[in-house]
Amino acid sequence: MADLIYTRRADAQELPMQRIAQLAPAVFTQGKNPEVTDRYAPVDTLKAVEILRDFGYVPVQAAQKRSRKEGSSAYAQHMVAFAHNTTLRDADRPEIIAYNSHNGKSSLKLFGGFFRGICSNGLVAGEGFEGKLRHLHTTVSNFEDLIKEVAATLPKITDRIEKMKQVKLYKNDILDFAYNAMTLRWEMLPEAHEDGSCRGAYADTFTAHTLLSARRYEDTDTDLWTVFNRVQENMIRGGAEVVSFTDRNKYGKRRSARPVGSVDESIRVNRGLWNIADDILEVA
Repeated sequence: MADLIYTRRADAQELPMQRIAQLAPAVFTQGKNPEVTDRYAPVDTLKAVEILRDFGYVPVQAAQKRSRKEGSSAYAQHMVAFAHNTTLRDADRPEIIAYNSHNGKSSLKLFGGFFRGICSNGLVAGEGFEGKLRHLHTTVSNFEDLIKEVAATLPKITDRIEKMKQVKLYKNDILDFAYNAMTLRWEMLPEAHEDGSCRGAYADTFTAHTLLSARRYEDTDTDLWTVFNRVQENMIRGGAEVVSFTDRNKYGKRRSARPVGSVDESIRVNRGLWNIADDILEVA
């Protein structure tokens, strides 16, 4: 998966079930990985899709974690994002993100999120906007309660976003946001990096500046919401400049960061970015 943006339709409308089967086949898995214990009773993702549809939420995005172990893809971690059918034509809209697996490595989780049409990016809200169910003989009633709980947070997400739009950031504040954000994905370049012993990708001062690059005129403003979105897009979709050390380039080579292709990593980074923005909002 090169870019999570391609796990939506170009028009951001409802995904047909056939396309979900291509993007995240584990959604259709019934039963658990035979390697987990009998106490584990998987919450069927396909059933969750049906229940969410009963509440008016239709799938608009699907993705699945790559599986290196043969035969494990059917049980792999996967996500499906849902928009309410009354908001499908809205340029910007709140969403519910379901995250699940059948391999015993994660609970079924629902997150409050938000889709921004101008850049086709989906955000995942942080602390206080999620719920989860353990895979222990969970009932339909439990899941319905979870849907209601997370759906109730969506107006709060929209309210927080409106408040972020009213917060203007100074130049130093904007740079601080980028510095805090990039540590979610990369370690800082060590001071003693010139001896050829480093390996991997690292962030430096230039990385922070490239995270703040605007991809369109509408994203050049300095309010908290716009800065948040600039950084989020460059973090998730790649393009920020990092310093890479390999056996071939022992002393470092600057390159553009790749998109985040992992479902769980995308959720982790997105939630971390939300928490950074939310903390700024709290003291604004």
